Amino acid sequence: MILKCAECGAVYAGNAGSPCPTCALDDEPDGTPESGDVRAPKVGQSFHGLELLEILGKGGTGIVFRARGARGIVAVKIFHPRVGEDPEFRPRFDREVAAMMHLSHPGMVALHEAGSEGPLLFLILEFVDGISLRSRIKRGPVPIP
Repeated sequence: MILKCAECGAVYAGNAGSPCPTCALDDEPDGTPESGDVRAPKVGQSFHGLELLEILGKGGTGIVFRARGARGIVAVKIFHPRVGEDPEFRPRFDREVAAMMHLSHPGMVALHEAGSEGPLLFLILEFVDGISLRSRIKRGPVPIP
């Protein structure tokens, strides 16, 4: 079932009464996902050889940063540690990464790298400057070319 959070307006999949994953993140210090003693890196820190410059978005599965590295500016999605701890998630993650590595389309961002650093799974993606999809959808229907 698709739900819309009355608090923040986020749209997410869940059952009636399911907590909003965006608001759940905001309840944690700095909106940083936490699992045990493992904390996701913060803006200004280094992660997998990348300098994390700013948070682009956050949601139920993790945080997306704008980062700088050898490829220039990239987007990095770092998954919540609890996501990587799910025994059903990792095989699906690996299958989807393998499929993405073989796809190329003007409407898709390129996947540069995927892997894990400690308990944190991550994706390093092409950075596309502009507004978020959420912001674009709020403007109205998106035309299909």
